[in-house]
Amino acid sequence: MLTIFAGNVRRTERRGILLLLAIPLTVMLVSVDKYAQKGADQKWNRYSTSYKKNHDYRSLKALVKLLKVGMSQSQVEDLLGPSVYSPIEGQHYYATDVQARHGGVMGLVVEYRKWKRNKYPEVILTGKLESFSFGPIRE
Repeated sequence: MLTIFAGNVRRTERRGILLLLAIPLTVMLVSVDKYAQKGADQKWNRYSTSYKKNHDYRSLKALVKLLKVGMSQSQVEDLLGPSVYSPIEGQHYYATDVQARHGGVMGLVVEYRKWKRNKYPEVILTGKLESFSFGPIRE
């Protein structure tokens, strides 16, 4: 064995053992991470499918966590499906099956427009998610 030699060899041997132990842990963590990601993707797909079919509160509330300002309108529609109502161009409503406390329903309002502020304010349709709000929807 190498333990006959001076202390430096032992240190090298220990480092080698630590290195060998670190490699399987790294591989295992990457594998667990990929498995966890696959499970998370399946969970979000279930929420997306459920909301598109049932317009249920629980699914929409979960899916709101995936929305990011700057997403394209098509990405939002892939996730949520088509909106149930659009009162004006660039603003869309996603309603749920839960009634709001003071009238209306619980849901999500998304905006694909922004205001250009100058002497005469104007609305610019961007095709990207500019803002969103989850809560009661009343018209």
